[in-house]
Amino acid sequence: MSSNATILIVDDQEALLELSILNLEPRGHKVLTADSVAKALSIISKNKVDLVVTDLRLDDGNGIFLLEEIKNKMTHLDIGVILVTAFSEISKEEVIKKGAIDLLKKPINYDLIDNIAKNLKNHSNSL
Repeated sequence: MSSNATILIVDDQEALLELSILNLEPRGHKVLTADSVAKALSIISKNKVDLVVTDLRLDDGNGIFLLEEIKNKMTHLDIGVILVTAFSEISKEEVIKKGAIDLLKKPINYDLIDNIAKNLKNHSNSL
């Protein structure tokens, strides 16, 4: 079975989006990017996404709102969500309680994202 996942990276910094593509596509993942909550929700509605990695702070909202939209309004979709931040305005426990897989500090650890994505994809393939 394929372990390649579709990962949506959500961040308002273009350089981070490009870096994410460069780090994750060679590992076999399909990488989609969005620079806002609105674009992320649009992409999720049109694509099968396995994992969303979203910045906590975005120009048109925040990663918590996106997490809540996915977990509360898109319950039919089995999407994992990881929040990333350069700040510490929320605890890991709070985001996990809201349904996130994890809260990671920037810079993004692409090895960890790769492993989580593969585990999610393998889990969904085994259902």
